[in-house]
Amino acid sequence: MKGSRFVVLLVSVGLLVAGCSGSKRLVDIERQAAKQATELNALKVQFEGVSGKTTAATSDIAALRQKQDGEATLIQGVQDALASEGKKVASLEVELGKLAERLDALAVDVVSLKAAVQTQAAEPERALKIGYLDTEAAFAVFSEEVKDLRQSAVEKQAEIVSLQRELAQGKVSKEEYPSRLNELQVDLLQAQLAIDMGMIEKMIAAPGFADLRSELTKLRDEAQPVVEEMKNLVATVTVGVASPNEFQVRLAQVKTAFAQLDQLLTQAATVKIVRAAEKVAAADGYALVLRTKNVIIYRDQGEVTDLTELVKAELATYLE
Repeated sequence: MKGSRFVVLLVSVGLLVAGCSGSKRLVDIERQAAKQATELNALKVQFEGVSGKTTAATSDIAALRQKQDGEATLIQGVQDALASEGKKVASLEVELGKLAERLDALAVDVVSLKAAVQTQAAEPERALKIGYLDTEAAFAVFSEEVKDLRQSAVEKQAEIVSLQRELAQGKVSKEEYPSRLNELQVDLLQAQLAIDMGMIEKMIAAPGFADLRSELTKLRDEAQPVVEEMKNLVATVTVGVASPNEFQVRLAQVKTAFAQLDQLLTQAATVKIVRAAEKVAAADGYALVLRTKNVIIYRDQGEVTDLTELVKAELATYLE
């Protein structure tokens, strides 16, 4: 019996020891679980922080893109404004050139008037003959020489007017209108350039322009880059490879160059008109010849004579 009790006692002690050991392991597991839960919470907090930074960065990127879009719009607006101002400057240069021509002509008229007055004072018994000239009508002599080329320009101008009418009537969409207008504007400018180049060639070949041949030949040579750029512009508008802003800038540049060419050609024609008027006036004994435009406000038809047709006839001989 004592032996049996001892065995039972040993078993009990063993179970107690085992129970204590199991409780300790359970505590360790709980501690590890709590530690892992803490680490997991820390990772969760870190993740939320990273997520917040990512969201903020995304917002910053969106704001930056919006700012870039706004700056791009501003730059486009500035470029459009510069192109518009370039057109205004080109137009102003042309007007200034015309004003300079008018002032030069007026100065010539003043000198002629002074000479006529002096002549009249020296010879009071001599009747003072005064004539006048419509220079625009006289210039038509040159225009008639290139009437076929001028017809093309007239037709293109009519097409532009027709397109504008169709836009107003809703027959052409606002999306389609700019490209069609660009094509017609280029065609018109090309036709106008062809008129000037054709007139230069006729003047160079005409015996009556022998005194201006070297200047006209130089003008023709200097105009060749404009002709080439005009060809490039035609190709560009046909293919449509340039942006609208780039196209408008290039078109304005060619228009400016053409305006300068046209002004120089007009000056050459004006020189011959003045010389023709001088010749007619000297042959018929006129002491003074005035221009009708921007000079004469009133004239007595019985006291002054229109010399326009005589001057036109003289000019025609220069181009034979």
